[in-house]
Amino acid sequence: MRRGRAGVGKGAARGRAAPALLALLVVLLAGGCGRAKTGGPGDATSLTGAEMARRGNYKVRAVENGIDLGIGLYDDGSFRLLPEGRTLVAIFDQGSGKGWTYDLRERRSRPATREEAAALDNFMPATLLEQYFQLEQFWKGGEFRMATDDGRSFLIRMDGPDGLPSLFEVSDRRGVFRRIEWTYFKVGEVSRRNFSPPGG
Repeated sequence: MRRGRAGVGKGAARGRAAPALLALLVVLLAGGCGRAKTGGPGDATSLTGAEMARRGNYKVRAVENGIDLGIGLYDDGSFRLLPEGRTLVAIFDQGSGKGWTYDLRERRSRPATREEAAALDNFMPATLLEQYFQLEQFWKGGEFRMATDDGRSFLIRMDGPDGLPSLFEVSDRRGVFRRIEWTYFKVGEVSRRNFSPPGG
């Protein structure tokens, strides 16, 4: 059950991220309307899952509000991104610091900086959740729960393999308006060949 999503790019990702980023800014400043209500203490299980998201080895598919965003392969900072509905593949090798983009239609590749390769990343858990991993006081029992005075609630569940993130959900008084689910494959088995130059 895969549905394509054309035009998922840097601009679209920024558009979806804006409300969550604004809420986090309000929380971090901790002042005025929108101040966060505190949760429980930092939880070792969720923090282990955060480290697995940042430094682990896995293949993951992301679905947002029922729409397939694509597949990503990850290994300790190296990544290969295959966004759904795009002909461009992005690759970055953390060890060498080199990246590439590869056009599947034209079968051409070109060098890319990490920032250029990551421009296609609007769905990898390590990227989407890093700002929430910093807010340890809202983690408890492998879950992140944060509510703001303006009516928004944030939920993250870390019940994927090895404690990896499985769900990110944002809701307001009308209900859930953003839901991202991650499904993992090949945990611990992603080959380093995936982060080599295309055709190499």
